[in-house]
Amino acid sequence: MVINELRLGRSVLVDCVALLARVNDFWSDLLSEEIRYIECICSNNQLHESRISSRVRCIPGWYELTRNDISNIKGQYQPFSKCRLVVGASDNIDKNIAKAVEYACS
Repeated sequence: MVINELRLGRSVLVDCVALLARVNDFWSDLLSEEIRYIECICSNNQLHESRISSRVRCIPGWYELTRNDISNIKGQYQPFSKCRLVVGASDNIDKNIAKAVEYACS
């Protein structure tokens, strides 16, 4: 579905936590498209722990991520591209939005 929207010239926003191997398995055709990657990180471990423990996604059929899940993902994570904007989850949201819009539109 995402690739179809891109080929129709539409903008698409994909929000995910995924390892490169999973992206290769499910979205390999996306990796050849012109994409602007925006990576959001949380370098404040205390804030990250707080957000993980209080998060409830309520996605039917999906389990809630645990600290172990997050730790495993962090340990295996590889960026999809060296060309990306990295924003901090503990930074000012208005500044992050402005950076993301400028990056996506450049």
